[in-house]
Amino acid sequence: MSGEITTILRLLREINRAFFRDLRADADRVHVTPLQLLILRRLNEQPEMGLNELARSVQLADSTVSSVVDRLVAAQLVERQREAKDRRSIAIRLADGGKEKLRAAFGEGSVSMAAFHRAMALPEQDRCRLELLLQNFLHAIDIAEEEQTEK
Repeated sequence: MSGEITTILRLLREINRAFFRDLRADADRVHVTPLQLLILRRLNEQPEMGLNELARSVQLADSTVSSVVDRLVAAQLVERQREAKDRRSIAIRLADGGKEKLRAAFGEGSVSMAAFHRAMALPEQDRCRLELLLQNFLHAIDIAEEEQTEK
């Protein structure tokens, strides 16, 4: 592997590690797991998701997300509700407790939000360029993976 690719992959791992370190600090402060906090945040962004859709959005297996949702329901942070238009479907949505947990986690004293604001202080042109480069990098990896599976 070339030195450039090794460096890029190392930097991506460090970014990911820093993100989860900060998320863990916020989650620990409000007594949930980082994954629970991530799911609460996702449900806040898109209310009333189905389990499969939620699992895809956080890029985890349905069974993993189902067990996390079970714990969140037991803690009264989310609710499962049958959809009126399709009684077979169950939507997952934030309960009032989940909304309060998010406010506590990402409000005053949030480590991850402080890091987010520092990143947003980078020039917009740099952030846009980085996003494009990362999309291109991911696309190149996906193409290579597809070629390997076809062989």
